Amino acid sequence: TKDVRARFRRNLLYDGMADLAVRISRIDDPAFRRRALIVEGREMLDRERIAGPGALVLGFRLGAYPVIPMAMGALGYDVTMIVGSNEIMRQAQGLGEEFAPDANGHVRYVCAQDSLVLARSLEALNQGRLVSTLMELSSLNFAKTAEVKFLDWTVRVPYGIPYLAAMTKRSIVPAVLTRGAGMRYKLRFL
Repeated sequence: TKDVRARFRRNLLYDGMADLAVRISRIDDPAFRRRALIVEGREMLDRERIAGPGALVLGFRLGAYPVIPMAMGALGYDVTMIVGSNEIMRQAQGLGEEFAPDANGHVRYVCAQDSLVLARSLEALNQGRLVSTLMELSSLNFAKTAEVKFLDWTVRVPYGIPYLAAMTKRSIVPAVLTRGAGMRYKLRFL
């Protein structure tokens, strides 16, 4: 029903906001990471990153925005994270600096609306970094997009990541972060 779809959308975007500070502030602690963050498919991501060099990672939102790049940064990956606006970039940098400085030290944010975003991404790939973004960029207006149907939404997906993959012959590695019981999370690279 329309009501179920509305609740699904709200939960998809905002579920887990309350424990954002705990997730981010504890991700720098190796003991917490071992206990609370299960990582699957890391060897596949490492193969792609070495063969590339660098790799493209496309993630999906879990609760609040900066969790996926922070998790990858906490695992020691150097990440260039493409975000939708300068405001989101400032917020993500601020959260990282305040709550998880070690993980944040591995994350560089780039605004998708920066005219040099593809050049900056290519440079990062050539340096062996991960270039990552989330599907939320699709809700913004970019010059080149493709329409995708999802439930009752029509989502406009920007061409940037597929373009980079096609031009550089690098694969796109999906990253999925799911929440389990309590404060347990699973980060899967597929």
